[in-house]
Amino acid sequence: MAKDMFDYVFEKNEDVIKRQDTRLRKSISPRERLAVTLRYLATGESFTSLSYNYRIGATTIGLIVKDVCAAIRQTMQPEFMKVPSTSDDWREVANGFKESWQFPNFCGAVDGKHWGCLFVVTMEIILFLDVSVFFVAWHVAVSAAKGGDC
Repeated sequence: MAKDMFDYVFEKNEDVIKRQDTRLRKSISPRERLAVTLRYLATGESFTSLSYNYRIGATTIGLIVKDVCAAIRQTMQPEFMKVPSTSDDWREVANGFKESWQFPNFCGAVDGKHWGCLFVVTMEIILFLDVSVFFVAWHVAVSAAKGGDC
């Protein structure tokens, strides 16, 4: 990721992912919290491997990834992941898939990452039970209709 893109994502999320220092410990900086999360999302490395690289406990990394992903979703979803709200919007998405990828009557692409979780389901996330007894969270994206990545 380019430095200017990292800075943009950081500025959008800094206030949400910042934690307060206490008398007993200094908090992990928002930049490091974002860096760990983006590294996890980009590489899929295990929390244990990331803990050696960043010198942060694996359990703490798990909490950081969960918090920062929620913050990114909260702050950036309205700008980058607009969900079509009318039937005309959905038709436009379907037409985009037909023109770009030759898939008629297609309204979205599915992409996901596997992990063990017990989360509350929201409108944008659908949870499935995988055969290995892990939940699989799938995010339904419509940006691919316009040639974007899912």
